[in-house]
Amino acid sequence: MADTKRAQPHISSRDPDELFELIKQIGSGSYGSVHQARIKTNGRLAAVKMINMEDGTPHPGNTCQTLVFL
Repeated sequence: MADTKRAQPHISSRDPDELFELIKQIGSGSYGSVHQARIKTNGRLAAVKMINMEDGTPHPGNTCQTLVFL
């Protein structure tokens, strides 16, 4: 039987460049962009969603719904 364990999302306000090596953008939308990235500490691939911020706060509306969905 295949292992179906999924990694829990990590939400951080840190600069993603500290944690990840961004490889390429794989999507974008009204609230931000999604990038294929390599985790610097272990070399594993990850998808990173970067949300556009205004004055240090996330855009209201779908942002929290998107984070819950992820």
